[in-house]
Amino acid sequence: MERDDALRALKKVATFLWMAGIAWLVLATINAQVARASGFPEVGAGTLLIHSAAGFDPAAPLSTDVRISVAGIVARVAVTQRFRNPGATPIEAVYAFPLPDDAAVDRLSMLIGERVIEGEIREREQAERIYAQARDAGQRASIVTQTTPNLFTTAVANIGPGEIVEITIEYLDTARYDNGEFSLRFPMTLTPRYGEGDAPEQKGASVPAIVGLGRFPATAALDEVEPIAGLHEAALRVVLAPGLPLAELGSLSHETYTVRDGGRYVLETLAPRVPMDRDFIVTWRPDVGSTPAVAALTETRGDTTYALVMIVPPVETYVRRALPRELIYVIDTSGSMAGQSITQAKAALRDALGRLTSADRFNVIEFNSTTSSLYGAPMPLTAATYAEALDYVDALEADGGTEMEPAIEMALGQPATSGYLRHVIFLTDAGVANETALFTAIEQRLGTARLYTVGIGAAPNSYFMRKAAEFGRGTYTHIGDVTAVASTMDALFAKLEHVALTDVFVDWPDAAELYPPRSPDLYIGEPIVMAASFPAQGERPLAIRAIGRAAGATWSQTVTADASTLPGIAALWARRKIEHAIDSRVVGVGEAVIRKVVIDTALEHGLVSPYTSLVAVDKTPALTAAALERRTVANMAPAGAEWSGFPRTATAAPLLRVLGLLLASLGATALVLRAQQRRLEQ
Repeated sequence: MERDDALRALKKVATFLWMAGIAWLVLATINAQVARASGFPEVGAGTLLIHSAAGFDPAAPLSTDVRISVAGIVARVAVTQRFRNPGATPIEAVYAFPLPDDAAVDRLSMLIGERVIEGEIREREQAERIYAQARDAGQRASIVTQTTPNLFTTAVANIGPGEIVEITIEYLDTARYDNGEFSLRFPMTLTPRYGEGDAPEQKGASVPAIVGLGRFPATAALDEVEPIAGLHEAALRVVLAPGLPLAELGSLSHETYTVRDGGRYVLETLAPRVPMDRDFIVTWRPDVGSTPAVAALTETRGDTTYALVMIVPPVETYVRRALPRELIYVIDTSGSMAGQSITQAKAALRDALGRLTSADRFNVIEFNSTTSSLYGAPMPLTAATYAEALDYVDALEADGGTEMEPAIEMALGQPATSGYLRHVIFLTDAGVANETALFTAIEQRLGTARLYTVGIGAAPNSYFMRKAAEFGRGTYTHIGDVTAVASTMDALFAKLEHVALTDVFVDWPDAAELYPPRSPDLYIGEPIVMAASFPAQGERPLAIRAIGRAAGATWSQTVTADASTLPGIAALWARRKIEHAIDSRVVGVGEAVIRKVVIDTALEHGLVSPYTSLVAVDKTPALTAAALERRTVANMAPAGAEWSGFPRTATAAPLLRVLGLLLASLGATALVLRAQQRRLEQ
């Protein structure tokens, strides 16, 4: 009797385990489908993978060399990547990599042995067809495609066994000037994006998306792959010709050394190669009393002159604001902020709260999968509210998704206090994909407020940070590490506490086409940076006058540019025109109009864009056409990120599947043992 009871109990346990396992598997499947619907990978923070016949290979060999040449404020950057096939069959290597969101990508070359094949710009669909046809014909080929404004994909086809193919991509960029210091950022990794991209060219596509290769699902079997650590390294070298003597030159992100060569400076990292787990940032500061020597740069092509102008108003034109302030702090507590990022964000928020005065009102909002607020509306600063705010911040933890739009709506929609100037300060790594919807929300709800973005972590989404601040008529600040919190917040609050230079007008030649079309308000230490095209002026020097108002008085400054040409200014102007066209989605401009403007401009100036790609094909067939094995090259996760197995902003489908299989297996085993025992008894 006791034995029968025990057998019946064993059967119940086995059945329960088997059914629980099946339930876990069903739950895991649903969870994975939710992840696929959101477009966010289940696993591989900062890792972009493409499916291959053999599964996934996140360890395909890759080396990277970066050469940056700066003249004045214009930088030409060459990124060389070497792909090697260690196997016995031909492969196709695919690598997605970040670049500055305002970079003008204009060159592609492919080196095979001693043969150099230059890339050509084509409409994206045509470029993808050319690449696919060359790949299928056994020809070596490469294509560079823009996935988002700051994310590009390189594909290289038909790398033979043991063969090395070298791909070089070049782009133009401009240095940023803020509070007397120039800086230039080279992204080397990326924060994973939550959700699905909402720009028309991204819809229905996963990352990376190349039509000629097929649209690869972002989540197919990604649970097989762990985040990459210690995989990629890069050699970095900067040659700087600033045009004026420097007081400081160095890097905010890496240990470097500098050698001076006449009027040039050569900067390299102390280590010959550095891990690609954080952005590389080089900074230089002119001698005290110096002003930027290169204030206006031009390039003439045919009968058109292109100009890039930077004018720095003097600090003494600013005065303190008269209106009291209402400050709303918004902090991102999603899973991608786990680790160093949430530590930096909380430190910055505590610092900001400590700067409030009794004349200020404030509130704190946090968001991840949900949004919550410390108070229903901004409150006066008192000893009690300050203590409550500190307790609220101390309790914050990073987990969940990055649902940013409700936080923007809450921050801009809370009841305003009459007579107060509202500032919204957004602390985030901006790991979001639905940027167009977020920019639209800011544009529609901003009112008289100003929105300031504070980038957190080793590799924040700089495109979102810069554009959100632009739509919010504020500024973008980046905190690289915890030790920089105080100095960075000092600079930010100096801007909040001083009147901007307003009503700015730049007097250009007639028929000038300007980007941006209107100069924004300026904050302390920030320059006017504009690009223009206009009919060529011949040999006459170009004189440009800027006018504005500060403290109720008129301010003006004139800069001149000689007739000499600096190659690349036309491409930088074109990149700004493309960006302006894409921005017009926010105000309802039709997609057909935007597409035509972008394609026409990109093809004329040879630039990669959402609708154009660079493609290079070796006309000599190298291999017998056959099915290629696809190898993937994964990015490193940003330094300080704490993901284990799958990012916290993703779903737990991989873990659920493992548990489900384990439970089902235990249950099935128990049932088999029970059946065998019954046969023996019979």
